[in-house]
Amino acid sequence: MRLPDPTRTPPDLDEWVRQVVRWHFHPRTGSPYWLRKARHLGFDPLQDIQGFVDLARFPDVSSEWRDIPAVDLVPRGSGQGAA
Repeated sequence: MRLPDPTRTPPDLDEWVRQVVRWHFHPRTGSPYWLRKARHLGFDPLQDIQGFVDLARFPDVSSEWRDIPAVDLVPRGSGQGAA
């Protein structure tokens, strides 16, 4: 699974959101943080986030990021994070 390069062909915003959400929440490519967080969101990001306006469903989690290892935010699909 690869994200499109937005510098080459500007993607449709809703399609871009769907692809980014799939990237971060798919078990094979997702980041450990978001894969854990998905269990407690009260909705299924892979099914329920269909475009930009749906991003409002996510809670503000910025304060949580102060206390977690940065590697937990790195998507597995990037090849840079923990396995």
